[in-house]
Amino acid sequence: MALRVVSLRQLKLEVLLEPGRTGDSVAEVCRRRGISRETFYLYRRRYEAEGMAGLNPRPRAPLRPRGRIEPELESLINVFMYSKFGARVAYLQPERSCDRVERPPRERR
Repeated sequence: MALRVVSLRQLKLEVLLEPGRTGDSVAEVCRRRGISRETFYLYRRRYEAEGMAGLNPRPRAPLRPRGRIEPELESLINVFMYSKFGARVAYLQPERSCDRVERPPRERR
């Protein structure tokens, strides 16, 4: 018997259709396929909402990493770190710091 190549999307669809085709309960199908019932119902919600596109793999990484600072602030910090006077002098005496960097306004609390 030859092995067939199946996409992950097709496998998810087979899992979703199996309870209706075989008459087995969702719990039995999930146990046989090695997935949780939560995963089955997640696949089903996505399939009902988006169709076949909902079964495509989704990226696991967050859209915006936590703790990431804005590019403008990062460039400002880099300029202060590598200026010839250092960050402390650049902050306390802005006239001695680089001409191309403006001091950010302080927030009042």
